Amino acid sequence: MTLLFVQDAHGASLNENFLTLVSASEHNCGFPDRPERLVRQVATADFVSLRDKSNDVFKDDSQNTNCRVTGETLSRVVELRSSDLGGTTFP
Repeated sequence: MTLLFVQDAHGASLNENFLTLVSASEHNCGFPDRPERLVRQVATADFVSLRDKSNDVFKDDSQNTNCRVTGETLSRVVELRSSDLGGTTFP
């Protein structure tokens, strides 16, 4: 089963090489496409660490993401090739 994940943040910036989330939520919400009705929560730190392991679960299938900024019409689809918490800690 393939899950889709949602990561909320209070803000974001996007340039040619980096998507930076500002005050990202502590957890991601994962759910499958239809017909299953299932929801999973994954700690953001655990989700990011999936790329740090030798068995990178995304190595053969990079993630796509849609960035939407509330109050603006900015909507972009980008391919995520790596993830980093950038020294962020969660309470």
